[in-house]
Amino acid sequence: MGWEDWIPAINILHGYQSLYSIVNYHSNTQYQEEDNYPFIRDGNGNFIPQYQYSQITLTSRFVPLLGLDIRFRNNWSINTEYRKVRDLNLTLQNSQLAVFDEQSYIAGIGYRKLNTLLPFGLFQNRNWKSDVNFRVDIALNDRKVSTFRTGIAYAQITGGNKSITLNPSLDYTINRLYNIRLFYNTNAIKPYTSETFASSTTFMGINFKILLQ
Repeated sequence: MGWEDWIPAINILHGYQSLYSIVNYHSNTQYQEEDNYPFIRDGNGNFIPQYQYSQITLTSRFVPLLGLDIRFRNNWSINTEYRKVRDLNLTLQNSQLAVFDEQSYIAGIGYRKLNTLLPFGLFQNRNWKSDVNFRVDIALNDRKVSTFRTGIAYAQITGGNKSITLNPSLDYTINRLYNIRLFYNTNAIKPYTSETFASSTTFMGINFKILLQ
């Protein structure tokens, strides 16, 4: 008996997105050249450029950088991802560069069972079939905003936080028409700066849906 008898599917995930944007792009009507070089200066003695813009943004997103999704024949599944995001925001009006870095570790385990009978012998005479979907997800996030300014030799941390999220849930679909969902979510946040306080939120509940066909 080989591993394929226990694991019918293994998916390796990788995704990359990149975005380059310019804000307030315009041409200077006062721009002039002499021998292929600008020679008109402004009131501060600086050369007037041909094109001027106030902000440049460069975004790189590895969502995920590496992910793994494993399906087992006994209806269990395991998935994990490592994500990395970086945003560079250059403001030319005040010569300031803001760098946003985010790293995320996500892991989850799930169980799904199709065409099961209702527990405790409920509605046996109707022979209703039900689907059960149980999941537990946990995420560790590290977000940091660093600011580089002219005349300062080091970066200043101006924002961001570390957080951990736990999210178990149970979905029960009865006869393809009724859905009951039990959920629980807790999130703890620890900021990098003293401008905000550490916080923790927890909520839970029950959802009941009727699917009209």
